[in-house]
Amino acid sequence: MSTHLEILEYLEKMGIDQTLFTAIMAVPNNSMRFLKREEIARFGIDQREFGESSWRFINGSRPKMSKSFFVRVGDEPPRFISGTVTLDCGSDSAIRITVEREGAVSGVLAAQLFSIRIGGRRIELPYPTYLHNSSYTHGSAWLTGRTFDAVADDTEFEIAGIGVPRVDGQETDVTLTMNGFSRAYAMFQPSCNEAPPVHMIHTVPIRPDPTHAPINYGSPSGRRK
Repeated sequence: MSTHLEILEYLEKMGIDQTLFTAIMAVPNNSMRFLKREEIARFGIDQREFGESSWRFINGSRPKMSKSFFVRVGDEPPRFISGTVTLDCGSDSAIRITVEREGAVSGVLAAQLFSIRIGGRRIELPYPTYLHNSSYTHGSAWLTGRTFDAVADDTEFEIAGIGVPRVDGQETDVTLTMNGFSRAYAMFQPSCNEAPPVHMIHTVPIRPDPTHAPINYGSPSGRRK
């Protein structure tokens, strides 16, 4: 039996579409190609409609912490968006929160601005990013350094209207867990005190969301007050 047939039989046993083999063979042996989320679902490798990582601390010249996610927003063919939420350090203990999601048009100013809700409180992200060769839309805001001190791993976190309509025409909201936030933040916050200052726009106040009842962030131990 040839190696190709053995591979095709293996893919069939694993429940993976054999068109994956066709895609593999189309890649020159001196290069590489990453699969898109739509291909991962179509080939049968991972057909989840939603996935997210835990928060993690990234130590570098500009300390930050981040988490990533993907969500299905279309049926046939399956369509996904992926995104990242990042906290990084500013001057005078300020923290910048940035939400980015793929699907933007290169070379235009991203018109879609984001807002997030943390524990029932809304934060507008009014500062878009001009996109040159990026397929991502960005929204960000500078916040006071104490904004996230009371956020716990069980705090409710939602990205409101990330800008891609569902099948029913409504914009997609994404609810994420805060798993790993407390541990990452415990390393991130002290690192900000040692980071070099950066130019930043004025901080944005947090205000209650009129469409949601106020919810306490919760204590650092994980219990809501």
